[in-house]
Amino acid sequence: MRWGLINNIIGSKPYRDECIPKKLECIGHVQKQVGSRLCKLKSANKGLKLADGKGLGGKGRLTDGKIDVLQNYYGVPVRENLDDVDRMAKGFKQVYYTMLLRQI
Repeated sequence: MRWGLINNIIGSKPYRDECIPKKLECIGHVQKQVGSRLCKLKSANKGLKLADGKGLGGKGRLTDGKIDVLQNYYGVPVRENLDDVDRMAKGFKQVYYTMLLRQI
């Protein structure tokens, strides 16, 4: 929702002073950013070999399915910690370490 629209809604006071609407950032936008940046990383390093001699993508590596899973996992800390950025950052780190441990 654009700021002009939300300001018009708040200014019109549809619920009088009992309930003032609050604009929340789009959680899907954060998830989409994670996915698009991982896809760009994968395509930019397509021919690059890692230390073990294998590429970044492919079987057992960063696949489109794993990117989708990461996107979903990254949405959870955002939804659970809307008002606390520090807890949100800790949630992102937990997602990262969980993915490393499980090698998803």
